[in-house]
Amino acid sequence: MNKHNPRYPAARCPSCGHHLWPNRFGQPVSPLKARIIDMVAAASGDGINSDVLVERLGGRMTKQILKVHVSQINDRLELAGYRIETVHGDRHSRRLVQL
Repeated sequence: MNKHNPRYPAARCPSCGHHLWPNRFGQPVSPLKARIIDMVAAASGDGINSDVLVERLGGRMTKQILKVHVSQINDRLELAGYRIETVHGDRHSRRLVQL
């Protein structure tokens, strides 16, 4: 198990024992980024409120840190034809869209 996040077991290469990161849309991402993608992808068409994401992620997560993670996630997901977009307005939410 991953000592930092028991929800995501630390997969290891059977040959060398190296940690393997989870894949989302064919792209390797850290366990934290995988959680963010999973929560955004599971949200309805309107997305998930950024405050809710920050609260569910817990720890030292802030809106600014979330923004940085989403930017890094988008760098990877765009290779697979997806991105997390910010929906501005009264909800200020995030949703997954196909490019």
